[in-house]
Amino acid sequence: MAKLTDGRNGIIAGAPSPERGQRFLYDEHRDAPRGFGLRVTAAGGKAFILSYTIDGRKRRKTIGEWPTWSLEAARLEARDLVLKISSGADPLEDARRRKAEPLVRDLAADWLDMHATGLKSEKAIRGYIENDLVPAIGRLKVSDVRRRDVIEVVEAKAERTPRAAAQLLLYARLMFDYATDRDYLPANPLAGLKPSAIKVKGKRDPLKPVTRARVLDEEEIRAFWCGVETCGLHKLTAFALKLVLVTGQRPGEVAGMHDSEIAGRIWTIPAERRGKTQTAHEVYLTGTALEVLDSARAELDRLQDRRTAPRGGYIFEAKPGSPVTNAALCRAVSRHHVLNRPGFTGDP
Repeated sequence: MAKLTDGRNGIIAGAPSPERGQRFLYDEHRDAPRGFGLRVTAAGGKAFILSYTIDGRKRRKTIGEWPTWSLEAARLEARDLVLKISSGADPLEDARRRKAEPLVRDLAADWLDMHATGLKSEKAIRGYIENDLVPAIGRLKVSDVRRRDVIEVVEAKAERTPRAAAQLLLYARLMFDYATDRDYLPANPLAGLKPSAIKVKGKRDPLKPVTRARVLDEEEIRAFWCGVETCGLHKLTAFALKLVLVTGQRPGEVAGMHDSEIAGRIWTIPAERRGKTQTAHEVYLTGTALEVLDSARAELDRLQDRRTAPRGGYIFEAKPGSPVTNAALCRAVSRHHVLNRPGFTGDP
C-alpha cells in the first residue's frame, strides 16, 4: 500500500517493474476509493485499475494507461465506478456487453438477411436501409442511436422524395423493433414515431399520402378509348392500357399478364406478382376484356412473323420473354397528348 503521487519524481514514475508478470500498488490517499491502484507490468507499462467484488466475484477494471490518464482523473473515475457498483452495476460486464453490441450497419445487414431476403420488395427495402440509413448512422452502436438521429435522415429524404421517406421511416422502425427483440435495446427509440413528426420547410405533413380525388368523366373515358390505338402508342401498350381500364387492376399486374394465368373467363394473378398483398387474386374477364386480349394476341402473332425468337407467353410482350413494364406504361401515358388530359396519370 502506498499513497500514489504523480509527476516526474512521484511514486508512479518511479515504480519499478517486476521481473515477470505484474505488480499492484494500491492508493492510500483519502480521496481514493478502496481497491483503486496502479498496475505495473514487466514490460514497464503502467495503468490505473479498480479492484472490486460483486456477487461474491472478485473483479478488476482497467481505468486507463498512465500518463494518458492523470492520477487525479483516474481517482475521480474510480469514485464514479464505485457508485455504480454500489447500485448493482458491474463495469466489466457492462464493458463486455458494450463491446459485443453491434453497430447499426451490422444490425442492418442481419435484419435485411433475416427479414428482406426473398421478398418481392427486397431490392427497394435494401435501398432504403443501405443507401439512406447506413451511410448516416451506420457507425453508431445500436444503443447510441437517438430518435433525432433517424428523424434527421428521414427529413433529408423527405425534401427530395416524400413517399420514399415514409417507407424509409417504416423500415427503420421495423429494424429497431428487431434490435429490441434481440435484446440489444430495452426499447425501440422510434416507437410511436409518426410520419406527422417529420418536418420539411415549406411542406405541411410531407409524408402524408396524396389523396387521389380526381377521376375521369365519361367524355374523357370515351376520348381515351377511341384515341389510344391511333395516337402513336405501340399497339401492345395501347391494349395493355385498355385492359387496365376495363379490369380495374394495377398497371404492373396487367403488364405482366401471362397465358398461363388465364383459364376461360378467369384471370388468376399469382401471389408473387401482387406486391404487398402476397395473395393470389381472381379477376372475371368481361366480353370487352376478352376482345382486348384477342386483339393483343393478334398483334403478337403479327409481330412474331418478324422475330426469330419464340414468344415467352406474355400477353403484352415487349421483346421475346419479357413483358412491357409498369414504368413503360406510365411513360407512354405522359408522352402522348391524347392521354395527357388533366387528372389522368396512368395510375389506377
